Amino acid sequence: MSPGKVKLLVIDDNQTNLALIQTSLTKAGYQVITATNGPDGIEEAFKGSIDLILLDIMMPEVDGISMLGQFRADSTFDDVGSGMHGTKCAGSRG
Repeated sequence: MSPGKVKLLVIDDNQTNLALIQTSLTKAGYQVITATNGPDGIEEAFKGSIDLILLDIMMPEVDGISMLGQFRADSTFDDVGSGMHGTKCAGSRG
């Protein structure tokens, strides 16, 4: 499948990370949809036609690990790939 036909959902509460990931993937030719929190990400995912979901591990409300569990438990996402990412800034807790 060519990149232009692959639709990615990127979920991250950090606007800087989200913009960086979106810009990089868009330049590589992928279709990118974004969400800035877990509930919005879940809503976007259920709209359908997503090939890959990239989740931030640590987010308020619903973290990436919990979201991944929800997606894996639903047969709607059997053919959807997933990946997780995380960043930790100097001086941050967690």
